[in-house]
Amino acid sequence: MSRRGKTIFIIVLAIMASGLLLILKKMPIKSGKEVNIFQDFSLLETESEQFVLSRVTKIDFSQDKVFVFDQKQKKIFVFSESFSYLYSIGSPGQGPGELEDPVDFAVCSDKIVVLERFPRKLDIFTLNGEFLERVNLKIPEEISYSYPSAILPGPDTTFIFAYDLSDHLIDIHDAQGNYKSTLLKREEPIIIYRKNIGNESAIGFYNQKKSILHFNRLDGEFIEIYSDGVLGRKFRIQDASLQKIAGELRKNLEKESRPSNIQSDIISFLLYTNFCVDERDNLYVAKLRSDKDNSGQKIWIFDSEQKCHSGLVHLPDGEKVKALYFGNGQFYLVSDQDKIWVTRRRIP
Repeated sequence: MSRRGKTIFIIVLAIMASGLLLILKKMPIKSGKEVNIFQDFSLLETESEQFVLSRVTKIDFSQDKVFVFDQKQKKIFVFSESFSYLYSIGSPGQGPGELEDPVDFAVCSDKIVVLERFPRKLDIFTLNGEFLERVNLKIPEEISYSYPSAILPGPDTTFIFAYDLSDHLIDIHDAQGNYKSTLLKREEPIIIYRKNIGNESAIGFYNQKKSILHFNRLDGEFIEIYSDGVLGRKFRIQDASLQKIAGELRKNLEKESRPSNIQSDIISFLLYTNFCVDERDNLYVAKLRSDKDNSGQKIWIFDSEQKCHSGLVHLPDGEKVKALYFGNGQFYLVSDQDKIWVTRRRIP
């Protein structure tokens, strides 16, 4: 290249570099610092002269009420939108309207359905707490060792169930408790009479309630499925450290597994909370334990296109989030002290 050509080439490079710097200056700078996701917190009272909540197991909503399930007391406590206590549903026992081993419940349009695990039955109440009926669940013979652990109201008076340990991850039963179909199966086989890692299943509605999400609280994987059995999207929380922990737990368990004549030993490890979905189909899930530096509890948010970003949660008094729910435009965060903190998402 001639000296004149080299000079022209250098001038062109200088012009391009100047243009690039100008463009970069105009671009917004993305900070790697994670921000607090939620605004100020208010406390939903969990104790008064009328009631005491001891173990907040789940929260669900109707249009004008908040339903809080206390598994220890075997009751559902009902509050108004303004958090005034109204009444309770259920009581310990085996008779009509009494609860023996409740593990989950669902608010339907006109009733409350309580799932009882070891009796494998449903206790059904009106929204006002009046007992209606008891329905026995018919579990398929191939998973006779399984006990349902989570429930959602399905289409056309059906019910959707998930399991703690089963080859079936999500099943559908009719209103009479009869098994209809399996929506999702587990990839790893269940080996009876040996140690098994449980499913760690969390389920909930997604895509404006057109589909169901199954979340593995050990692996951090979401699987979307529709009520007709059609699979939707799969996506995962991208956290290398937690994925490494999950992999090591599985490997260690496989090494320890030995044939045995005792009943199957179910071992569960939870690295994530449950998940909740807001009115815009943003999905929220938090790391179950905060980092050692106490900078806050990490939370991931997936938008409706499954694009993910993360932030932090700082509960008052240094409490940690163990579960989170969304209803009536607000988030309800249950702490490790079984307090219920109500908040809204911070506007960026």
